[in-house]
Amino acid sequence: MTERHHALVTGAHGIVGFNLAEELRERPDWKLTALGRRPGPPFEGLDYISVDLQDPGATREAMSGCGDVTHLFFAAFQFAADPYEEIRVNVAILENTLDALSGAGADLRRVVIYQGSKAYGALLGAMRSPARESDPRVPGPLFYYDQEDLLYRRGAKDGFATTVLRPDFIAGIGFGSYVNLVHTVAVYGTVCQALGLPLYFPAGPVTFDALIQLTDSRLLARGSVWAALESHSENVIYNITNGDLFRWSDVWPRIAGYFRVEPGHPVLLDLELFMRDKRPLWDELERKHDLVVNFDDLVGWQHTGLSPGMPEIHTSTIKIRQAGFHDCLDSSDRMLELFDEMRRRRYIP
Repeated sequence: MTERHHALVTGAHGIVGFNLAEELRERPDWKLTALGRRPGPPFEGLDYISVDLQDPGATREAMSGCGDVTHLFFAAFQFAADPYEEIRVNVAILENTLDALSGAGADLRRVVIYQGSKAYGALLGAMRSPARESDPRVPGPLFYYDQEDLLYRRGAKDGFATTVLRPDFIAGIGFGSYVNLVHTVAVYGTVCQALGLPLYFPAGPVTFDALIQLTDSRLLARGSVWAALESHSENVIYNITNGDLFRWSDVWPRIAGYFRVEPGHPVLLDLELFMRDKRPLWDELERKHDLVVNFDDLVGWQHTGLSPGMPEIHTSTIKIRQAGFHDCLDSSDRMLELFDEMRRRRYIP
């Protein structure tokens, strides 16, 4: 008989947790519990816990029934403008989760946690490329490292192993995410279509031509499940991407065609400022097309992922492929497929 694992997925409404929960619910060998701060689950039929992980007492009480959890997929994240405060908050929510699982008597075997190219210095300017998992840490402060150190310490004491996955820009559907490129471009394209404007690329010519990578959220979900069960993935870091390289200049005309507008040239457009007065327009589209998500929940315009002067980012995925995970996707094709999915779900018209 196949052993059944019990996954706890935190950050269930976010771009990682949402897609991971949808992946796991289709797998008969997994039991799934999802956790988030929002009062209701991201989709129906989900065993869901609503709790603020910053509150240790509430977390222990809410998770008291999680004694049979075997695998923690930690996708919760809380942004803070001050990086030291961001460390404090994100270490605390991880530690509170581990303490609650321990208090519930869970025999935790594996923790899968998510980082990104900031671990290689993507926010410090031009990063070493292609970045490899064996590269040294860059100057902090950076909460990735503090969470990672906590997991290795607790794992040695409590008997679980950790797998760190490092996706690049995550492309997918999810809510409450710090950065969501797909939602950003989909809403921006829809607004330009409604206004009859060309689809100007908003992040300038450097970002327009920079060589970057995407990690599809569904591919990341499959990689997460793979990593959670592989014995040779214990206490290991893996880069994980779609496997191709991507320039906005190559795909932007296709995106403009999807939204039936002219492809505009690169400009430096403050999307937060541009979108400030677009709520009434979106409310009209919402009524006309029976959309199910309101404007404010789709995108956080302060952090769109379309930043001027973005450095070229290339992380090597040789390590995860040699270890046995071989999934790959065409990034530009998937971008348009994700727009189709947003339309099917009635997130955009």
